[in-house]
Amino acid sequence: MMQFDLRHELSPDVLECTAAQLANVLNGPTLFDLGKPGKDPLFVSVLLHGNETSGWEAVRKLFSRHPELTASSSVLILVGNVLSAQKGVRKLDGQPDYNRVWNGGATPEHKLAQDVIAYVGSKRPWCAIDVHNNSGPNPHYSVITDLSPATRSLASSFSSLAILAKQPPGTLTQAFSGFCTSIAIEAGIPTDPDSSERASELIRQLLSEGKLVEKSSESLEIFDNFIRVTVEPGATSEDRTFPKLNPELDTFNFKCLPAGSLVCSLKDHSLGIRANNVELQDVTDHYFVIENSEVRLRRDVIMSMYTRDPLIAIQDCICYFLKSIKT
Repeated sequence: MMQFDLRHELSPDVLECTAAQLANVLNGPTLFDLGKPGKDPLFVSVLLHGNETSGWEAVRKLFSRHPELTASSSVLILVGNVLSAQKGVRKLDGQPDYNRVWNGGATPEHKLAQDVIAYVGSKRPWCAIDVHNNSGPNPHYSVITDLSPATRSLASSFSSLAILAKQPPGTLTQAFSGFCTSIAIEAGIPTDPDSSERASELIRQLLSEGKLVEKSSESLEIFDNFIRVTVEPGATSEDRTFPKLNPELDTFNFKCLPAGSLVCSLKDHSLGIRANNVELQDVTDHYFVIENSEVRLRRDVIMSMYTRDPLIAIQDCICYFLKSIKT
């Protein structure tokens, strides 16, 4: 049986570790319960994807610089996939995605996720922050699952951009939104020092406030990720027929990409790409056209989370298409 490790101290030997070193001192997914009597905790999760290290770096920086916070703050910190972090990859072969297991399922990881939900829910957190990175250049933004004033206010604390995510299913943010205000933050690429600094400052601010503070969200620009673009099933990143993704497109995240733009080139007998809407209907022909083995856009789109990395394209997706939401 797979269980999370519960600890009540964020010890110096843990804080000294980089994400890649955590597997040397942690047995696996670990929940640090630093809750205080009479104070509802803040919940923070990091390393659900092992190559997205800014969340752990943010925690390290904050509690190393301000050790007094461990005594004064009420906080729960979930450290996720330390084994994949050791290898510097999103997930290991044979593992499910640790941010797709929160809606129930048969694997040990699904059971562990339900145990975490039960434990954290019993502690009545006042909000939950799940820290992620992108594999390519994106502005910092929040991922939300509802449009409540509390959620929009919390998202505004991090960025002026937010995505209302109706897909994919099974994310921690979706699960935790059932019992507290919950967002994910996408803090840029992990190699940018500003990524962990921004995440660390948000956590510090929330710990200082200790509760949801109503803020104006008038300047928050919200998008719906209504189309998910993936590689057709059956692909492997080493496959010689894998589509050649256009490496220039990651500069267009959150920008309008015009019709006719090259998305990828197909090799001989290669697997193609697929676009699905929220209902998982195949809408590929509505958005793409093939011309001389090149997949091009049939219409203008706004794109986010584009990756040029074949492995991430297989494990997650190539990108999302967005539409603006007026609130």
